[in-house]
Amino acid sequence: MAPSYANLFMGALEGKMLNSSPHQPLIWLRYIDDIFLIWTHGSSTLDQFLTHANNFHPTIKFTSEISPLKIPFLDIELAINKARGTPRPQALQRRKKGATGTQRIPFVVTYNPALPNIYNILKTYLPILYLSDRCKKAIPELPMTAFRRPTNIRDIL
Repeated sequence: MAPSYANLFMGALEGKMLNSSPHQPLIWLRYIDDIFLIWTHGSSTLDQFLTHANNFHPTIKFTSEISPLKIPFLDIELAINKARGTPRPQALQRRKKGATGTQRIPFVVTYNPALPNIYNILKTYLPILYLSDRCKKAIPELPMTAFRRPTNIRDIL
């Protein structure tokens, strides 16, 4: 029961603290007592924000680990090395949806939890289809399995 109370208390505390701060983080994620935030207002305002957070409540104090490249959160290390290695013009280019260069066709099935593993069935029996040149041209790669939502009561009414 204590973690639930602590979670409720910290949720209320962080809401009040963030609303009273002159600058707010771009992203603020909290899981029990771990907080991950992305700050875009500069290092001097970050120091002011941390001071504000530590002075907001008399018994709650925040510790911080600051890094532009990687940071530990929930026993994992988050890194942004890939974003740093991408040139800015390339990162800002728009990509069309589905422009992956693949020719996979969708194999659409109405979802049912009792269905067998469709992917394994397709993977197992695709070589049989490839015995025919016509089928090999029509289905050049393993089809992508897509599930259609089944009809529900709202659809019927």
